[in-house]
Amino acid sequence: MTNVLIWGIGGRMGRTLLECLNKNSNANAIGGVDKFANNKETVLTTNVYSIVGKEAIVVKTFDSSSKIGQIKVGSEKWTARSANDEIYSEGDTVRIDSIDGVKAIVSKL
Repeated sequence: MTNVLIWGIGGRMGRTLLECLNKNSNANAIGGVDKFANNKETVLTTNVYSIVGKEAIVVKTFDSSSKIGQIKVGSEKWTARSANDEIYSEGDTVRIDSIDGVKAIVSKL
């Protein structure tokens, strides 16, 4: 049962835990965990949050009451809301500050 749980973790973490359990002393086990904890990898954001910080072009003027419009970043169009209640017009360049649900929160550059 233990092996199933360990391998269920998967990848490097599963292998490191298995190596730690196979060691005879606590010092070796701690060394194995330290080796894993000190591993530095670059994290590549690939989901919707990858657009945060990018510039976008307003393609649909923001509504004066709801402060919602439409932007284009790369080839994708997003519904967007103004971060500071400003109204942006078609053609304005904005920066994507964050994502709130399915809306990009933007501000003027």
